[in-house]
Order: sequence, then structure tokens, then C-alpha cells
Amino acid sequence: MIFPIVDIKFRKIHPAAVLPEYKTLGSIGMDLHLIGYKDIDIATDIFIYPHRTIIARTGLGIYSISDDMHAEIYLRSSVGIKYPGLILANHIGIIDVDYTGPEDEIYLLLHNTSNQDIEIERDARIAQLVLRKSHKGNITEFIDENRLPNGSRPTGPSRGGLGSTG
Repeated sequence: MIFPIVDIKFRKIHPAAVLPEYKTLGSIGMDLHLIGYKDIDIATDIFIYPHRTIIARTGLGIYSISDDMHAEIYLRSSVGIKYPGLILANHIGIIDVDYTGPEDEIYLLLHNTSNQDIEIERDARIAQLVLRKSHKGNITEFIDENRLPNGSRPTGPSRGGLGSTG
């Protein structure tokens, strides 16, 4: 397996932070370790009550990344077995190329969808960070002169919405 290699430099914002790592040669996501709660300087286990959301810290920030890249955060696939009901509250985290300031830490919004408490040990590998190429659109407005004044189409209704064609 040959993947293009790009440089990414991390900053340890908290001394307990663990640098991310790829566990196998074929891994595309680098594992992120949790060190505790946001706004609490002590590294500790994390406890999430049922149907609650917490902000967990990694203690890491991205110092530099290529200008044409961004990072995405996903839960590791094993989380569903180890921690049933645990999800990222925003489902996918996006880290922009300019989120590289001295205090710009990578946090995870963790939500417990279950009826049971979830306890996560400090340094647990919960999420993974994936690097992606970035593209920006040139935003312009298209004026559809065939639309009726109420916004409907003279050719018929929309095909389902939400990007669906039916």
C-alpha cells in the first residue's frame, strides 16, 4: 500500500497529550487519544451520563498542515462495541487549515445515546484523524429565469430534496 505522504505537525498543548499514530501500514486514520474534559487541566477518565454530551480533550493542536489539506475526525470502528451508544455529537469533525493557533486544541463532542453511563479511560483511542485534500468553490448565483414568482418550476415539482433524485 502506497499512500502519498504529507507533513503534519502537532503541538502538545497539555503534557499528558499523546501524539496520534497510524496502527498499521494500511491505516488511513491516525488514532487520537483522550486525556480528559475540556476546561479541566487534570488528565482524567471521562464519564458521560445517558443522553448527555461532553467536550473531551486530546491535549493536541495542529501546528502546521499543507495549505491544500484539512483534517476530518471520525469515531474508530471499534467504539460501537467497546462503548455502545457513544457517538460524535457532530458526527464528523472538521479541522480547517487555519485552526493552527497556539491554543487551538482538538476537542471531541461525545454524546451518549444509551440509557447507561459510559466511562472512558484516560488515553483511550476513541477517534481517528484523517487527512483530506481541500477544494473551495467559486460561489456565484445563478438566476433561473424560468422559475415562477412563487419559486416553483414550470416543469413540475422538485425531485425529492436533500440532494435526492427520487
